[in-house]
Amino acid sequence: MPRGGYSAKYTCGEAWYRINYSASGEWVSGVRIYRTPRLPGAIKDKVEYAYAGYTIVRVEEINYVKNIDTAYVIHMQDTTGVKVICFCNGRMNSLDDTASK
Repeated sequence: MPRGGYSAKYTCGEAWYRINYSASGEWVSGVRIYRTPRLPGAIKDKVEYAYAGYTIVRVEEINYVKNIDTAYVIHMQDTTGVKVICFCNGRMNSLDDTASK
């Protein structure tokens, strides 16, 4: 980890987790990835409407200590390729399409 922090990785049920800590042992962030992609209904509806024709293949749920909202990194694909977006604080932003390759 940058700046001397560390991570703990484990699986529990249907999810894979990574918890990140600072060098002093404080919790910084956590990532949860389900084997079957999961999104809250309202977010899923917005993503599916904006990206009709794409199939959601992976969702990374990211929780930060200093942020109120959870961020979702959503990996999708269609017949032409892969699309990666981030949904956080009610906003959807496209990320670099090569991020999941």
